[in-house]
Amino acid sequence: MSEPTKHSQSGRYRIRLAIPKDLRASAKSLYGVGAEFTANLDTTDKRVALARAPAALAGLHAKLRLVRAFHQGNLKVLSQREIRALAGEWYRESVASNEDNPGSYGGWDAYRDELMDARTFPDGSPEDGQQPDYEPDVKALQDARTLLSSRGIVAHEASEAALAVALWEAKTHYAALMMRRAAGDYGADQFAGTVPALPASLSAAPAARSESGAVVSFEDIVRGWARDAGHDPDAKPTPRGYYDRHRTATRLAEFLGRSEADSVTKADAVRWKMDMQDKGKAAATVANDLSELSAIWKWAIAHGKVAENPFAGILPPKKARNRKATRRPFTDDEAGKILASARRERGALRWLPWVLAATGARLSEVCQGTKADVIERDGLPFLRIHADDETRALGEAQRSVKNEGSERMVPIHSRLTAEGFLAYVAALPTGSPLFPDIPPDKLFGQRGTSAQKLMGRWLRNKLNITDTKISPSHSWRHWFIDKARTAGMHPEVRNAITGHADDGNESHRYGLGWKAMPGALAEAMEKIELPLLPGG
Repeated sequence: MSEPTKHSQSGRYRIRLAIPKDLRASAKSLYGVGAEFTANLDTTDKRVALARAPAALAGLHAKLRLVRAFHQGNLKVLSQREIRALAGEWYRESVASNEDNPGSYGGWDAYRDELMDARTFPDGSPEDGQQPDYEPDVKALQDARTLLSSRGIVAHEASEAALAVALWEAKTHYAALMMRRAAGDYGADQFAGTVPALPASLSAAPAARSESGAVVSFEDIVRGWARDAGHDPDAKPTPRGYYDRHRTATRLAEFLGRSEADSVTKADAVRWKMDMQDKGKAAATVANDLSELSAIWKWAIAHGKVAENPFAGILPPKKARNRKATRRPFTDDEAGKILASARRERGALRWLPWVLAATGARLSEVCQGTKADVIERDGLPFLRIHADDETRALGEAQRSVKNEGSERMVPIHSRLTAEGFLAYVAALPTGSPLFPDIPPDKLFGQRGTSAQKLMGRWLRNKLNITDTKISPSHSWRHWFIDKARTAGMHPEVRNAITGHADDGNESHRYGLGWKAMPGALAEAMEKIELPLLPGG
């Protein structure tokens, strides 16, 4: 038997089964993987892993037998009765999951409209009295194949297509029944009476349960996704990527009244989307929640936890057009007032406004820096902004950046040097954060979160700058970029300093780029005119 092996990132054990070369194309077609099958044993304890491995390996061998049958053409031809029974079983399970708490009528109505819109006219245009037909697309055929595979069946392509059509019909009846239930009509279910019982030969256990037979919960798949994405769900402080998705999945469970991953249908996902919109959630929030859960269910499919992704293909709501910018730069008067006031403060409040004004950097980038990030290149001072894999102090998050382009060296403006910033940094202890008086927040271990609150209170309560279109930190970034434009700074140079992407400019991909020219960046930085303040 194959020995369980540890995942290099998560440290959890898994079992692996190599797919023979002659079967890899067939495995790719059936399961979307070509080199090997894997099963997560969900433990870091080798003794537990060894106990779980035989059942998990048996499941992988069962998959391989289906692949071999598919490869050899040993395909089952299903009868019309068997096809209708399989679709009917899907229908009965879906109704049982949602009938008691069907939710809103509008969500089911939208789901039914989506199903109806999948029909097409044979010649591409409606004629007098002509009815559209349903032709399953690639996704529908894959869903049918997944359902068959979960019951140990590899069927002929004609049977797969027929099952895809039968499933579509079952979904239309399902939507109609849920619309009735949502309207308070709990009368007889006529369609259920027409569905034949599922033959014993087709009654294999659903694939959406783990190899041990346990029900797979939202918690299981969110944690599994998190580990493979490089987030330790048990870490303290909590990784932000895991926290956000766990919270989204919790809200879905509260809406549905259940948390079994395999029980979520596309209709559920559509109803949830509609409910969020009905409650006034911003379009960007709804789209983000759908995207987060779609990625998690995609992971769950790849790891044999569920059979389908109910969030795949759901159209996110469009953002409102012609919205005014929610943030504006500081005016020069406001900038001068803030910088002059900072001179009377100590620690972070003394230096953060000046650093943000003189670098155009993001608050989170600056606050995660350390004394060692203020460096010298070619005799000039720079602030290094980067991610790393080193272990941080207890209670502090790993250093990260928004994207690859955000890693950079920012020239330190001569005005910032004249203010005494380099002397401030030199006086810090070795290994010190740049702003040790700002504590990491308790949940995520990020100093930037605490700094944002500190800056907001200072700006609004002490300096009386209360315009809601001002961000206490990000308005400096807007201000800096406007100053760069006024100075005639080349966009590529500006992006190299601020860490913005330059995807609209194909030529920026050629050569080493401005980031490899520290002297030129420092020269360009000096063109930024910081406000003149009393006393210098």
